[in-house]
Amino acid sequence: MTTVHIMIRDGLGNQLFQAALGVALARRFGFKVRYVMRPERDEFGRKLMLGSFPALPLDMARWDEVSDLPVIDGKDMTADRLAEQLLNGPPALLTGWWQDESFFFGEHQAIREAFALVPDARLAEAGDQLRADGTIGVHVRRGEYGQFGLVKAAYYRDAIADIRAERGPRRAVFFTDEPNFCWAIFKDVPDMAVSQGNLNNPLADFYLLSRCAHFVIANSSFSWWSAWLGHDEDAIIYAPSPWNLIVPFDPTPFDWRRTQDALIYP
Repeated sequence: MTTVHIMIRDGLGNQLFQAALGVALARRFGFKVRYVMRPERDEFGRKLMLGSFPALPLDMARWDEVSDLPVIDGKDMTADRLAEQLLNGPPALLTGWWQDESFFFGEHQAIREAFALVPDARLAEAGDQLRADGTIGVHVRRGEYGQFGLVKAAYYRDAIADIRAERGPRRAVFFTDEPNFCWAIFKDVPDMAVSQGNLNNPLADFYLLSRCAHFVIANSSFSWWSAWLGHDEDAIIYAPSPWNLIVPFDPTPFDWRRTQDALIYP
């Protein structure tokens, strides 16, 4: 059995894309998948968070076990080329973001099952209420994100207004790394609230956002995954376009609504 090693890096959303690749490679091709994270915390203090998903097989390797392996970089890689290299080449270390559903290799259901969270009773009740109320989950990502392009306030306002025009009055709950910014900028949005999450442990906010009924996401893998995992067939999902000012890719599924010219250029 061929072993594939995958580098885990960055925050929760990117870690999920990397783990989704691992789930897909194991399911579709029968590879043994191991993960490696180096260093244990990145420059922003982010650590491995995949252990919070109990159904995700998480076999971790040490750096000294993989440091001599040939590296396959995800930049400019396609799913078909990756599969060919892994099936016909030596064991390798995969590094990259893998932010494209083509790297799921059709194993969408297995990925959903692997990423199921098990909330405590209080969190589950709060999530059920968000869904029952038809809540609009809004994600505002700022922090160190300026170089990628911050999302314009007008994008959020217009998307919330559009969803309400189609589905009727409903609360908009903001999930964010800068709650004071959201209170200041969006305080005039009717029936809004800001979730007071824990930036060092974002899983509660991630779960609650995924339990909303509709989504207005940032250009962030964190809210991409919340919407992807949490939406049902009745959900309206808005995403900004372009997705990123540095890397020319867009992971937005075709049935989500893209809002053009949504980013602020530095």
